[in-house]
Amino acid sequence: MDAASGAETAGPGSFRVPLVELSADELARVMATESALATAEERLADVAGNRRLLAEIAADSAAARVLARCEAGLPVLSTDPGVPAAQLSLRVGTPRIVSGSLLGRLVRCGLLAPAWEPARTTRQDPRTWRPTLYVPTKAGKLLAAGRIVDAAGLVGNLRLPRSASASAPDDGLFQTLARLGEGMPDDERGRLGQAVEAHLPADGVTLAEAVGYGRNFSSWSPIVRGALAGILALAPDGRLRRADPPRPGHGPRG
Repeated sequence: MDAASGAETAGPGSFRVPLVELSADELARVMATESALATAEERLADVAGNRRLLAEIAADSAAARVLARCEAGLPVLSTDPGVPAAQLSLRVGTPRIVSGSLLGRLVRCGLLAPAWEPARTTRQDPRTWRPTLYVPTKAGKLLAAGRIVDAAGLVGNLRLPRSASASAPDDGLFQTLARLGEGMPDDERGRLGQAVEAHLPADGVTLAEAVGYGRNFSSWSPIVRGALAGILALAPDGRLRRADPPRPGHGPRG
């Protein structure tokens, strides 16, 4: 150190670099800037990794079809984790099959989230067995629209473990059905109800109690009643029963 100039002593052909003592505030600003740059670099690496993973999903024809149908308003209904799920279709009479592995991948990547996730799933006990309805997240809709880069910035770091239920909405199954049924023609609401039928417990009264609506079917919203048309009916004794199936040659009731 050259005491007179305050600069480091350098060898022949090298530069002399003056050393400046920083104040506490200046040092704090430098450290904050360095931290922000490190965070930004890490975030860019995350987005780049996400982009590669999401591009692989977008290139998967089965995944792309599921996301496209979800973006069009057709959710995925699952009865048990890891088994094939059904994607509701309003244009076709029967649900489309979604493999359990594909559904799990889309959920883990933050592209689908449960619209309703029960605390306990026990198919043997219809009072506690409930299906889970999955709908697209904002990232899922962006990916369905081909906006991979935008979607990659919304899903965190896909290289890290993530909770499948981290972004689960609080809405129940019937509330979700009600939203899906808004503005639907009666025949489409009927097809929606028929698609859900295979995933509901057999006893209508138990179903009503399980979802917290009570036994008074008439108190349910008209949209929900329409969505479940052809599945449940109010018996003369006031009890909720499974309705008679439509006769051949007749469409579902609205």
